Amino acid sequence: MIWDESLAVGNEIIDHQHQQLFSIATQLETLFEAYSETDDNYDEIIRILIKLHLYTMKHFEAEEKILEAVDFPGLAMHKKEHQRFILFLERIKVEAIETDRYQTLLDLLAYVVNWIMSHVKGTDSAYVPYLPCEVKL
Repeated sequence: MIWDESLAVGNEIIDHQHQQLFSIATQLETLFEAYSETDDNYDEIIRILIKLHLYTMKHFEAEEKILEAVDFPGLAMHKKEHQRFILFLERIKVEAIETDRYQTLLDLLAYVVNWIMSHVKGTDSAYVPYLPCEVKL
């Protein structure tokens, strides 16, 4: 997953946080690419998933505060999308990772990469016209 300026929303805080989300997703991709049946990477998978969960919550909170400050009319729907993604992360079954790491990691990676990319490129682009040059928290 590669960040580029076409994904920027024009807010320094949000853009930096989006870049961090892309970085965490890239860590998952790297783990998947380096996966082997003999490599015990369970702890690393869990570490990255926890990192993704915590950072995502931090980002969503900051983004929602900014959108509230600019009276973004789509905020309620935007929050619901955020809540669904957090719920997905919270429902990841540790047992599934232990049972079939390869398939579970593949499924997680596909969902996370797709969600982050489509959310940033699609959903987040809806609030760009409402952002002034910079909104500080």
